[in-house]
Amino acid sequence: MAFTALASADRTAQDLARQLPAIFRRLLRLCAPSATTAPAHTPPEQRLLALHALVALAARNPANRDGLREAGALPLLIGLIHPDAPSDVATLAAHALTHLAARHPANQEAIAFEGGIVALVAFGARMARQQPRAEQAEERSSVVERALYELSLDSLHNNALVLAARRAAASGELAFDRPHEWHRFQTVSATHYGEHTTQLEHHT
Repeated sequence: MAFTALASADRTAQDLARQLPAIFRRLLRLCAPSATTAPAHTPPEQRLLALHALVALAARNPANRDGLREAGALPLLIGLIHPDAPSDVATLAAHALTHLAARHPANQEAIAFEGGIVALVAFGARMARQQPRAEQAEERSSVVERALYELSLDSLHNNALVLAARRAAASGELAFDRPHEWHRFQTVSATHYGEHTTQLEHHT
């Protein structure tokens, strides 16, 4: 998939990809975690290349960030940050979310709404607990922290949700190997901190 290298360096190629929706759809199908969406027997290396392409397309291109959100990239990428996914796949998904959220309030809000913050914090906590701290774990933790930074930037609600998720992860309430509990935490925290941040916004 030479398109990955081309898209990362060529703004014209990035814009062309957006004008050809089939490219976005093909990349998302290759990245999809479920057999019902992904092509049968997608080789792991092909999925990684497709994720690299998504990262490249979102980098420094706000219009592509809109196009990828509209194509359904956000819930798909969040679904890859899961204990059933290989760590390198989850890390690339976090990297893609970083670029999709960068200076993009609509994507920041959508990623939080879809459970991306909770998944990222749980994944980052798992990487931080790995002993001994391997170099790969350090790199993955760095990717997660960058994603959380972009999601929290200029967003009181997301910042509050990140802090709440970090506390829950530190106490063991939120764990990467219990994804079935993430939605409940997301719902309770979003309600609580949504009300709190609304009050703060009214006082600023």
